[in-house]
Amino acid sequence: MKNWLIVLLLVITLFFLIYTTDTYGMAKQRLLIYGFKNVTERADNNALNVKLSIFLYDQILNVKKKRYKPYLVEKLKESSDKLNINFATDEDYLYEIGKEKGFDLILYGFYDIGGEKLKIFPKLFIVDRKIVVNADRLYPTIYNSVKEAEKLGFYKLINYESKKKLKYVNIDYELVTKEMPLPEVGTNVEISNNKKLETSCPRIFFEISNHTGFIFPTDIWDMLYSSGFFTDIDLSILSSNRSFPVSLTFHTRYSIMDMSGNGEYIDSELDMFYLGLGLDYNLHLFEFLDTIRFSGSGGFTNTLLKINNKDFISIDPTGSIELILIFKMSKTLKLRLGFGGIYVSYINRPFEALYSSAGIIFGK
Repeated sequence: MKNWLIVLLLVITLFFLIYTTDTYGMAKQRLLIYGFKNVTERADNNALNVKLSIFLYDQILNVKKKRYKPYLVEKLKESSDKLNINFATDEDYLYEIGKEKGFDLILYGFYDIGGEKLKIFPKLFIVDRKIVVNADRLYPTIYNSVKEAEKLGFYKLINYESKKKLKYVNIDYELVTKEMPLPEVGTNVEISNNKKLETSCPRIFFEISNHTGFIFPTDIWDMLYSSGFFTDIDLSILSSNRSFPVSLTFHTRYSIMDMSGNGEYIDSELDMFYLGLGLDYNLHLFEFLDTIRFSGSGGFTNTLLKINNKDFISIDPTGSIELILIFKMSKTLKLRLGFGGIYVSYINRPFEALYSSAGIIFGK
């Protein structure tokens, strides 16, 4: 049990350190503040797009540990109603902008105004992955900047003046012909003209992974088996909204350990087939290191212990924890490295083991 506590402590510590990399230790990403659409249907509110974008630019630069290199659209220099026309955010167009101009992220969104109250719906387009996510607490620098803008309110923000030297990039809104979609926040959003904008729910998608590795028994079991081999096939269900960090995984694992001359029994073999259901927490990084996944699962193991030509079969409750590093190789193929521990409530003597594995993941 001590080994389990050590492993759990190390995994939690490592996960916490990695989680803080949004503001520490990562290379700066080029961020384009693309602009924000006025959904109040009042043209005189369009000018807030300019002030809001500039305010967010300053806020992002003001953080001590800078994660992003922000840029503004040059067209924002013109405080005109035309800035709210042909404001496209379809994924193909944003991807084209990102690749052509060399941006990692594109920040855009919507705002609604009711009196002095300002509500902002920020979105992030991840250029490399060609997906849109909510700019929520997983992106604390951007999230906190948006909240500061909402606190200021419409009247203070519309009079905001930057003291910084602003960096612009030339993108012509008027070349765009597709309309900007309405907010997609997972619920109905009340806006100031008393209409409701119907939003769509995030889609789900599946990942299939196959990985193999070595298993290392602990406690009394390591006197029988110094190590073993296992292979695992998992099916994960994830949300297309990557700001939703939880996923569900079905686990199947087959492991085998053979007596290698140590211990009391000359002829001994342990075969285990595990079926389980896991809940995962995903920290998406959108870099070569695509995702850090912390997984916990529970289920049952069909255990077959062979000793001197005698078979002992049982079905035993099982728990498992794992820290998984996922590296992006292509759009649909990823490399998976896993480190974890397993506990099988075997009759007479619980089976505990540590393991490491490597494999591939097929999916979005």
